[in-house]
Amino acid sequence: MDLFEANVMAFGDGDNDIELLHMSSHSYAMENASPALLQVADQIAPHHKDQGVLTILEDYLGLS
Repeated sequence: MDLFEANVMAFGDGDNDIELLHMSSHSYAMENASPALLQVADQIAPHHKDQGVLTILEDYLGLS
């Protein structure tokens, strides 16, 4: 499967997600993410307890 950076949206909350966010064109750190990840991400998603990923996806897909 060929994935291109332009087609990848990634979400993370910990330092182990730094490389993943670097490899994606749409990178989101959760509001409750580690300080290091917050520095890497292009955008901040709402806290995971507030369904942050769902909120971003609904907005991106025009479902909100």
